[in-house]
Amino acid sequence: MDLESYKLLYQRIEVPPQLSEKVLQHAGRQPASTPVFRWKRVGVRITAVCCALVLAVGAVVIGMRRSAVAPTPVASQNAVVPAKQQNFFDLAVYAAKGGNSRGKTVSLNMTMDWGLNGGSYWATGPDGVWVESQRVEALTYHPNILCTGTNLKSVQYSWDTSKLSKWELVKFNKEFLSAVDKNGKKIADPQKYGQYDCRYSMDNTTLTSKFTVDYTKKDISSQILPFYIRIETPMTAAQAKAYDQSVTEQQKKEAKSGSTEITANPQDIAWRLKNAKTLEKARLVLKATFTDGTTQQKRYRISPIEEKAYNANWDAFYKFASALYAKQQKLVASWPVETDADGKQQPKDEEKLNATLKEQINQPIYDFEAKHPLFTLMQVDN
Repeated sequence: MDLESYKLLYQRIEVPPQLSEKVLQHAGRQPASTPVFRWKRVGVRITAVCCALVLAVGAVVIGMRRSAVAPTPVASQNAVVPAKQQNFFDLAVYAAKGGNSRGKTVSLNMTMDWGLNGGSYWATGPDGVWVESQRVEALTYHPNILCTGTNLKSVQYSWDTSKLSKWELVKFNKEFLSAVDKNGKKIADPQKYGQYDCRYSMDNTTLTSKFTVDYTKKDISSQILPFYIRIETPMTAAQAKAYDQSVTEQQKKEAKSGSTEITANPQDIAWRLKNAKTLEKARLVLKATFTDGTTQQKRYRISPIEEKAYNANWDAFYKFASALYAKQQKLVASWPVETDADGKQQPKDEEKLNATLKEQINQPIYDFEAKHPLFTLMQVDN
């Protein structure tokens, strides 16, 4: 077939102008018996049109023989085949920043629950029993480690602590609900907790190196919320003595002044930074399982921010907390009271008081910590 006949045949097929020009240019350069077209697939299935063109030309070249391939219906030429979503997961803090964790450092909000945070304690032994001969700085943080992804079935959270030295500890600590009666005695059946005072607690029996979250369920956050990060950093006998002396001196000073101001103890802040550096040596390991059964694993390093900024954030926090503490004392003292059946005075509408304290005291604390993060997060290879 000569080029003019080729053009006449081609003009009967409707294709985009840019494609027509490329095809005719190609036909003028190359024998029609061996057409080779390589175009990328686009949304309107240009590839299907090209295939129809190649088949039509081939049929003329070999003597108008019927093609073995049936012509593509017009409706299917414009159909879009949905692409299968690739398996993916990452910590949600990166999604909030509009990217993934590879090579990026972001701030990590790790709030301290002041009812569970810890202090200077005995070390936790390998069997979970406290070792009275070894003192440690022990702190508990509540991390934001929710994940996001596609085709995500579950995520196992674990720690690689192979770089930690003796008496250093990084584990998850799961809180549990405990109920006590009016005398402070623990209730055997916490299912009846509505009748008693309740509180969340945690101890060495709830330490664990890993836990798994089912991401196919709706209550993902509630599966993660009970887990905190427990960090222990060892003290020598001399360090423990100096720590205790600084705490005692500060308590005496505050008692003498009669002030409600909460001040930062330099010894305490220094140990919190050392504690954060213990966490930095561990690796948070996330292993995702997808709906097709395949898995992916990522490792993260949690580090304290630069020391000067770390200390400044703590100083700012203590000033902020002091103002809230004074507000709390005033609020509780002025709250109406009533006498219960045992003749004891109780806050009137205690549920409303607790809700007020949560709104005006607790929540501002968490909001402040979120705006003044002490840690950063980065995905690493080792």
